[in-house]
Amino acid sequence: MQSISYMYMISLVSSSLLAQSVLAKDLQESPLSLSLNSSLHYRVGAQQHHVVVTQYGILNKATVNQINEASNQAHVVQYGSNNLAEVFQYGTENKINLSQHGNNNHAEILQQGDANIANISQAGEQAFKVQQIGNGIEVNVTFHKQ
Repeated sequence: MQSISYMYMISLVSSSLLAQSVLAKDLQESPLSLSLNSSLHYRVGAQQHHVVVTQYGILNKATVNQINEASNQAHVVQYGSNNLAEVFQYGTENKINLSQHGNNNHAEILQQGDANIANISQAGEQAFKVQQIGNGIEVNVTFHKQ
């Protein structure tokens, strides 16, 4: 497993060392920055994967694990401080759209199967865990602290 970290971490497990070496050189963030907008498209054989991490603030962390399958997409947006996103995709054609606004949000999303979709939006000290185990499951969740 290859990991890159500075205010974010993207982990990919694949059979291709080429995809792993692309990570090390393409996703480097300056320690002087408080924002990050990184996009990674990579191919393992005929399989296409897509990861986008956008962060504004400090102490935000996003971990994306796409485990050796085809055509998964993960989009993570974090505004604020001390937000944590943990994404795990096992299968094919899975999509995650995660948006966290405010501080101290924690989201963990597991997709195990094919063609699952998770759209999660949370704001203000929320914690949420989604487990999609199966095929063709769609979850749409919005949490906002009052």
